[in-house]
Amino acid sequence: MITARINREKVLAVVAELTEEALESIALRHQDLFGGCFDFLESVAMPSTIEAAQARAKKMAAAKREAPAIDKGALAAAVFAYVEQHPSQRGEDIASATKAPLEGDYAEHCKAVRRILGKFVDAGKMYVDGVKRGARFKVAKTNGAAEVQA
Repeated sequence: MITARINREKVLAVVAELTEEALESIALRHQDLFGGCFDFLESVAMPSTIEAAQARAKKMAAAKREAPAIDKGALAAAVFAYVEQHPSQRGEDIASATKAPLEGDYAEHCKAVRRILGKFVDAGKMYVDGVKRGARFKVAKTNGAAEVQA
């Protein structure tokens, strides 16, 4: 068991330096200890962590709804044309090259490009050298003109 002696002068000096907000925060967290020292108001109650998380989730969902939709047909054509002109490029390079300025979230764009590249590979229009982040994409050679649809 750890025993301690309280140096009341130092404690009072620390408390004197705390801001009003810091004191309120401490008082609200430890109402059982400081109940007699403060007048607690009902409207001052701090939100629970669950309520705070729900508020953040709502805010993020609203931001996602407001993001512009990606035109997947145009993006597929741009991806195919880029890979045709620049073979052996990684998915990250292809995504950054086909990203239009001011086109919303870059992470969503990268996911869309990855899905499009996967569809091209599954359809046999492209092939992959390597795996995961080291994967490099090339257009498959066909007898006729390549058809672009994703």
